[in-house]
Amino acid sequence: GVRQPPKRMLPPSIPISQPVRSPKFGSVLPSPSTSHVHAKYDVLVWFEICELAPNGEYVPSVVDHSDDLPCRGLFLLHQGIQRRIRITIVHEHASEMRWKDVRELVVGRIRNTPEPEEEDNDSSVLSLGLFPGEYLEIPGDDRCMFRFEAAWDSSLHNSALLNRVTSYGEQIFMTISAYLELENCGRPAIITKDLSMIIYGRDARVGPRSLKHLFSGSYRNQEANRLSGVYELVLRRASEAGVQRRQRRVLDTSSTYVRGEENLHGWRPRGDSLIFDHQWELEKLTRLEEVEKIRHTLLLRDKLGIDKLALCNKTNHDFTKSEKVRASL
Repeated sequence: GVRQPPKRMLPPSIPISQPVRSPKFGSVLPSPSTSHVHAKYDVLVWFEICELAPNGEYVPSVVDHSDDLPCRGLFLLHQGIQRRIRITIVHEHASEMRWKDVRELVVGRIRNTPEPEEEDNDSSVLSLGLFPGEYLEIPGDDRCMFRFEAAWDSSLHNSALLNRVTSYGEQIFMTISAYLELENCGRPAIITKDLSMIIYGRDARVGPRSLKHLFSGSYRNQEANRLSGVYELVLRRASEAGVQRRQRRVLDTSSTYVRGEENLHGWRPRGDSLIFDHQWELEKLTRLEEVEKIRHTLLLRDKLGIDKLALCNKTNHDFTKSEKVRASL
């Protein structure tokens, strides 16, 4: 048989989830595919889970990076410590791309498997308290950076997976969705990410399980203690009122009772089949017109004797210039 490629050459299975339903926005429907695409931008997003340190500052927790992990990274957390979720959006400067506000950050789908379950009965969804977002200016970096944080009290999820120390060999997965408002945009931008984590005891000393990261000491670098995601932001032109009206769902009221309809003795108005019948009648008239046009042309050629003349002279002599003109008629 064909030899399979090594596991390290295969793309990692990163779970891709739909946005967590927002209590404020509900289910945000995507823009119609018929809307004109105005612009597209690539956006880099950094995800951090920060824990309260003894000095009163929130420090990013250690992340164990590995391509063998479903989410390519594993947050190593401590039990019973206050946490914050920090998200940084990085992109090139664009006049049409200006972050106005963070409307909501939702956390849900707490589970111990990479594949997300149905969210219809998900009681663990929690809307986090937000802190004001801010633009960052880093010397030597001309990219645009927008950062915001949210307080995350994991006990409010009422999930045993987050309240206890994680068992050996087990991982915890959750899905977060950020709803952000852009200037001159009628719909919020949604950033969704699946995160995986392990919860240790409160006083446990944690470090990356990979020997390469452990001996190199890279986990002490705060820039290494975050996960990244690349997204595509698509800006579409707002549809005109007429287009929105034509794309609106038509409600079928044919079976709804109308007072006095019994006097019609079963007659009902026709639907869109009336339009189709009208189009077919027009098509039949067009075909009849083409048939009559050809019939008239053949009759005219017969009266002028063009076909007979061409048949008689075919073996006798070549056509003259005037005969060719007549034959072309």
